[in-house]
Amino acid sequence: MAVIKLLATDLDGTLIGKGAEFHLYEPLCRQISEIRQRHGGVWAICTSRRLGSFHHVFSPMRAMGLTPDFVIARHAYIFRPTRRFGYVPRVFWNIRIAFIQWRLARHANRLVRLCRNGLLDMMPDAYPVRKKPFRFALRFSSEESLRTATRFVQKHIRDFPALKTVRFNNTLALIDIPFTKGLAVAEIARHLDILKDDILTVGNGLNDISMLDGAVSGMTGCPQNSAPEVMKHVSESGGHIAEAPALAGVLDIIRAHQTDHVRSALPDTWQDPTHEQYGKFRTLRSQRETHRTLLFRYVMLWGALLYIVLLVFAHYNLLPFSGVIKMPFNLLLRLIARWTAG
Repeated sequence: MAVIKLLATDLDGTLIGKGAEFHLYEPLCRQISEIRQRHGGVWAICTSRRLGSFHHVFSPMRAMGLTPDFVIARHAYIFRPTRRFGYVPRVFWNIRIAFIQWRLARHANRLVRLCRNGLLDMMPDAYPVRKKPFRFALRFSSEESLRTATRFVQKHIRDFPALKTVRFNNTLALIDIPFTKGLAVAEIARHLDILKDDILTVGNGLNDISMLDGAVSGMTGCPQNSAPEVMKHVSESGGHIAEAPALAGVLDIIRAHQTDHVRSALPDTWQDPTHEQYGKFRTLRSQRETHRTLLFRYVMLWGALLYIVLLVFAHYNLLPFSGVIKMPFNLLLRLIARWTAG
């Protein structure tokens, strides 16, 4: 029977799925209590959310008596709950993680520049589409050039899993994926003197791969709703691929490792992620553009409301420079009058 001294689970898509899973909270509570009582184990939740967002999403589980021993927020930063002060950051642990992140980011940026400049120098048909820190996109005139460029980039980023190539038609993109959850889990294990073989990590997304590739934990698992790359890493690390999604899959993974009934075979529906399309990169980009559009709209709305308030006060000459404040409004009225007269 496996000894689980550190259980690290992702939040969105792993502990919390799309359907109603309230009936599974009590079994999870029993599993966590057993891990704590039998082996003195701890439970860490790893999420890309900020701590405030985590509080909001996790509140139903908290109401059922579920409380993690650690929360890894924003992919990397470790907090520990206290009765008096709530979730308190582990300051020195996080400083070390931040330094490692900075070092990895510098290395990643160098790799991105190397790959982009190398492709532009050696391939005259490469046309730059997009360039940002830690990512780029290049369009090629032929499928053969695209394959050559992909091989070139994958060779250089082979030992740096935080970078990923994706393709769409004749476009090759190099994107970055948050890759520090494994770093934070390892930091917790280091301070608690927990061996790698006593750690079980569970996740479903690309940003969970760093704690699922077998480098951080001796036991891994993923639910049925996991990305193909995640299933591939879990299979290669000898982990358990659950047949149930989200929380039901998490419970199955814990039981499988406790009873030595681990199933590492890839499901029949699994598809090779090697030929992943560029669409995901476009989706990520469109999401960021949507956020910027919404932010711009909010700023414009509040600016308009503020101007209306100032205009009312200026109308009664209650503010200094009332004439200046009224000038745009008066100009607009003249333009409207001219347009209606014409």
